[in-house]
Amino acid sequence: MTLVDAVHGAETLASHAEARRQVALADALILTKADIAKPEAITATRAATQALNPFAPWLEAEAALQPEALSTPRFRHEKLEDADLLAWLGEHEGGSHVAGHDPNQHGSEIEAFALVSDAKVTEGQLTVFREAMRLMLGPKLLRLKGLIAMTDDPERPMLIHAVQSVADAPQRLARWPSRDRRTRLVIIAQGEVRQTIEGFWKALTNNSSG
Repeated sequence: MTLVDAVHGAETLASHAEARRQVALADALILTKADIAKPEAITATRAATQALNPFAPWLEAEAALQPEALSTPRFRHEKLEDADLLAWLGEHEGGSHVAGHDPNQHGSEIEAFALVSDAKVTEGQLTVFREAMRLMLGPKLLRLKGLIAMTDDPERPMLIHAVQSVADAPQRLARWPSRDRRTRLVIIAQGEVRQTIEGFWKALTNNSSG
């Protein structure tokens, strides 16, 4: 969870690269000082933040910062309800609030986008993809997370998650969190990498069944 100052947030994000990286790496965002910020400052801060990471949900500060809430393993997949998992991917049941997101609206320094594919992959192809992302992008890859449709069991997706160089082992879920059975990947990276990643995925899955 990343705290974002409603009073100075937009200015801080515009001036400091480290602040932009912190927002890009966030799983959830909490707006602070909203009680003393001017409405236009709140609007500007939210816009600047969502331009960097449109996939992270906003949490209500008072509830999210309670001790019991802070101690909850919020982002462990085995603890997530379907709605929570969809929110983790920037979605909700029946749709996505990032479908029309333009990843270039904040320039080329940090690019955030979703890759959606009808292709199903083998475990070997998934291993190749994850290793290629690590080798091709290195420290430029800030976040990689998503659900992967697998050829051997299409009803049980694989969950993948990586934060920079730290990658969790893929985990097979018991079911999809919604009626959508397509692969959905969220990528947040430094530089203009979308074309490279989408091209590699297309080449990798060219012979896969949809």
